[in-house]
Amino acid sequence: MNKTIIKTYVFALATVALFSVSANRLDAQAKISEGINNAGRSAASECGSRLLQPIRTFSFLIKTIQDNGPKTPVQKSEDDLRAEKELLEIPEAPQKPDASIKAVAEFFKCSREELSRKYVDKCKWLRSNFYDCCVLDDPALVIYFDCQSETAGWIKYGGNSKIIGIKPGTDFAGIQKILGPSKIYETPFYRGFEMFYKAGEFYVRFSSFEKDGRKSDITIYPRAEALNYLKYHHRKIEKPKIPEFDKITVTPKKDEAYKDPYLVKTLNELKRAVNEKNYEVLISYISGDITFEGSDGNDGKSNFIKYWRLDSDPKNSSFWKELKEVLRLGGGDYHSAQNGEGDFYTVPYLYNAPTAVLDDFDFCYATGENVNVRERPRADSKAVARISFEGVYTRFDFNNHDLERLSCDEIKDEKYLWYRVALSSGKTGYVYGEYLRSSIDYRMGMRNTGNKWRIKFFFAGD
Repeated sequence: MNKTIIKTYVFALATVALFSVSANRLDAQAKISEGINNAGRSAASECGSRLLQPIRTFSFLIKTIQDNGPKTPVQKSEDDLRAEKELLEIPEAPQKPDASIKAVAEFFKCSREELSRKYVDKCKWLRSNFYDCCVLDDPALVIYFDCQSETAGWIKYGGNSKIIGIKPGTDFAGIQKILGPSKIYETPFYRGFEMFYKAGEFYVRFSSFEKDGRKSDITIYPRAEALNYLKYHHRKIEKPKIPEFDKITVTPKKDEAYKDPYLVKTLNELKRAVNEKNYEVLISYISGDITFEGSDGNDGKSNFIKYWRLDSDPKNSSFWKELKEVLRLGGGDYHSAQNGEGDFYTVPYLYNAPTAVLDDFDFCYATGENVNVRERPRADSKAVARISFEGVYTRFDFNNHDLERLSCDEIKDEKYLWYRVALSSGKTGYVYGEYLRSSIDYRMGMRNTGNKWRIKFFFAGD
């Protein structure tokens, strides 16, 4: 229906409606007078309804024309068009969707609440800036939820089982030998290299940090999420300008807990509780007014327990790993009582270290001697340098270890990650995350309350 016809139609309808309104108004006046004279109200009510009817009819017809008339086309961006083209080019896997992908597909139908209820002792929840993840060991899956969504967006697949005939970790040549050729994309913002196959109504992505696809990661997307991912997977990494900086070292010092035997005993009991994941022992050492990262002003013991999911899933809480690392690094400071509040203890040594003078957000420090700096982010790569307790520049896009970039097994097994670094000499390489630490990573403060040492704060950030 073109614009001229619409205008003519609307004008005709308007004329009819106005004529009807005028005629009905005269008729209404007569009936209302008659109704009033007869002390009746029914005629007046009927007239009011008849008076409004042509207007209602007119409004309905206008809405019908609007709903069925020509729509303004939505302008698609270049990224939209390119993503649609790439989606159509993804080859179909020769195998029909097997039982494994059908089993994975069932998880797309589950809400967060259903997953937590069904896998109450097996589901570990992780948070990032953009996603919440449900991590399962059996089956080995990481199920991603957008922070605003109740249903899963995509799923990472791990373990030793095959999906569409491929095991996680298979290189690109091995995948193509089974599934046929597929285009390999270079995606520096994500894992580095990837390719796709279509499996029924789903799309399977194989991605790797290496060009040959070794140790590939598997992700399954519904169509809409695959299209959305393809819109952004070509993002480039800007080459950073590495600043000049002096060689700075921050070496561990002797832990000052020895100044109070009860503090030494407390720390040993906490270490044992961490190893055993003993919830009861842990919470007995948490102060009622503890402050912590992520509290948004709602500090306190009960909120701390909820934040770290120590109430709903204590064995799988990520708090154990963070506390274990803080205690492992040690080198804590002992502060004598001030203002009658009791002695205070802070750990690890990097917290408030006087020599940690490099920018907290751009630099980390090696936490060991002769730490390897490797050419590529893997343990069998050539070492290009060795560092001991040295500060290194780390503000690289590669180090944006969002949960989206990690493989299922990296997330599930809580493995340390590789970090790209630059040394004071200007040389660059990769260091395994177990041996790197920022001065504003998690730290803990404890206070002697008179009869017991309790954790007063546990947080990261500035």
